[in-house]
Amino acid sequence: MSLRSGVPQVIVAFFTDQPFWAHAMHKIGVGAKPISYYTLKEEDVLEGVKYCESEEVRKKAQEIGARVKGEDGGKEAARLMEKFLESYGKK
Repeated sequence: MSLRSGVPQVIVAFFTDQPFWAHAMHKIGVGAKPISYYTLKEEDVLEGVKYCESEEVRKKAQEIGARVKGEDGGKEAARLMEKFLESYGKK
């Protein structure tokens, strides 16, 4: 939801796919460096907030948020699944 809203993220990852998404958001420049729940320190959170307050990160988050708002993720997922199943059945 943060990505769609155009707001930079500080992610404290503690479950299943959260570390993956935290790294992905940092890689595209809309999230602070991922923080592990197991090594969580106040300094890490403060550093993440400072990162997210930068004009460059805020602008990038807003740009990507605007793009994501125009997408229909469920519809696109269904289209890709149908395409996959069609190609799978042809082999």
